[in-house]
Parts: sequence; structure tokens; C-alpha cells
Amino acid sequence: MDRIQHFCRKPWHTIWAIDATNSQVTYKFLMKESFEHFPYILLVTDCYNLWSQTSSTEMFKSQVQELLPGSVGSSHSEQSLLNLIREKLLETSTTSPSDKPQFSVQRGEDSLILSLDIVLSELSFVWTFHCVRWKEECQLVLSELLVYPLLNTLKVLNDEKYALIDIISRKDKEISEYKSFFGTLPKISVSTQPFSLENFDNVWKKEQDISSSTKDLWTEQHIADLFASATCLDEYKTRKLSQLLCETNSEALRLENATEQSKVKMDSKTSPQVGIENVESKDTCINESSAELDENEHSTELHIRRKLLSVIPSEGNVEKRVKKKKRLF
Repeated sequence: MDRIQHFCRKPWHTIWAIDATNSQVTYKFLMKESFEHFPYILLVTDCYNLWSQTSSTEMFKSQVQELLPGSVGSSHSEQSLLNLIREKLLETSTTSPSDKPQFSVQRGEDSLILSLDIVLSELSFVWTFHCVRWKEECQLVLSELLVYPLLNTLKVLNDEKYALIDIISRKDKEISEYKSFFGTLPKISVSTQPFSLENFDNVWKKEQDISSSTKDLWTEQHIADLFASATCLDEYKTRKLSQLLCETNSEALRLENATEQSKVKMDSKTSPQVGIENVESKDTCINESSAELDENEHSTELHIRRKLLSVIPSEGNVEKRVKKKKRLF
């Protein structure tokens, strides 16, 4: 439950993705992640639909072995690779629509497939997130994790604004009293005009184009802290969210198994019939080439493993790099 509460208080990030079938179409999503430990959680929304993926250590290892055979052999390397994916994932939130998005997306009726291009110095690959659409309680989760916290954050920021305006007004009165007794200030460079809220709002609206802004709201630490404090789920809602995440994970496994079974059926239908007289000759050819294929596959796996392990940072290096980077939330 503590991890769910921590996940709920984490900031949202804006990501841009191009349609996998039409590169002219660009989508904007909000993303919330928890990649510090397994099982990792990814929540994606377009403010209308909601998708999520929850991946255990076994599922993560299976996907890695399918993508990069023989590359992961210990829990340390698994967590290091997960940290690398998280780092690249958060980098996408700093891009704007004018930049080339690092995400491509395939939208289905019940799924959302996000493909992230990960380019390293010696190795590049595409990591795919298979997210399942929430069919129930979607609006409840969005209201509790996005809408209400944003409204509460807006209220606190508005209260802070008028508290600062009150301080400035009292400072103006203090300066006015000082001038009435001692005359003008000796240094013109430090003199100011009395504060006007109307002029301030007009200048602010002209200088800030809020509609075209692509900067993440939560990159400012103060706002991220306000949003976290405004996100508060009681024990019942926390338990409900945990249950819904488990249900979507089960649904993802069911869809994956159904897809694999359909592929097996299609392969069995399209495979040619082999006569009995041809079996012995084919077996002979297979036995002759099996040793050579095994040797080639083994050398390829070792080559890929060396490349990946050479570019995956250790946990200590990741922490140093994260400290050096600008905080994104």
C-alpha cells in the first residue's frame, strides 16, 4: 500500500508520440511511472482514456530475452537495464512537438502499444510497452490522480499569489511612509513604482503564451511538491487502485496468450504437408547443419551480451548521473 501511495504522489509527464501507421499524426499523452522496483508500473492517459502496464521480474526478463537473447543474467543487470529505460523514458518528457518524438504508438480498441527508441553508443534497440485500456473506473482514477490534485494545486498557488501581493502592498506603504519623512531615496537605481495588480496581470498575459507552452508543469520542484501533497487517497481508494492494476495486468497476460495461440494456429494451417519418405532426408540435413547453427547463435548471443553490459550503467553510476541531471519532477 505504501508503494501505491508513493506512485500516486509522483508527477505526471507530457510525452509526444507519432502514429506508427501515419507519421504525420502526433499524439500527446500524460504519463506516470514507477520504475524504481519490480513490478514496474506505467500509467498513460489522453485525459479521456486510461491505459496501464504492470510488469513483474519474470515478464521483464522474458521480454529482454526475446529482444536481446543472452543479455540479462542477474537481478543486478535487470535493474540496471530498467533504470536505463526509465532514464530514456523521462528524457522524452523534455522534448517538444517540433522535435522528433522518440515514441511511436499503435492504438487498438483495448490496447496501446508504445515503442521507445533507445540509442546507445554501441547498441540500439526498441523497447515496447504493451498497455491495456481500463474499461472500468477510468474516470474515478483520473479524477483522484489528476483532476482533483490539479485543482488543489491551483488553489494553493492562487493563495500564495495573493499572499505575496499583500506583502508587496504593505511594503509599498512602508516605503511611502519613509519618503514622507526623509524625502526621495538617494539611489535612483533602487527606487520602484507602487505595485499594480492590473498592470502585472496584463504584462504576464502578454509575455506568457500558456496554450503553446510545452514545458512540463511538474519540472518546478515547488509545484511537484504541492501536487504530491494535494494527492491523497484513503485506504479504500488505495486498495481499489491496487486491485485495478492487478486486473489490468491479468488482462494483458490473457491478450498476450490469445495472440500467441492465434499465431500458432495460423502457422499450423500454413505449414506444408511433409511426406514420410522426405522425413529421413530432412533429418539428415538438419543434423549436419545443427552444430554450425548452434555455434553461430552462441557467438552472436555473446557478442550482444558484451555490448549491452558495456553500455548499461551500474546502479552507482546511475545515481551519479541522475544527480548531475536537471531534476525533471
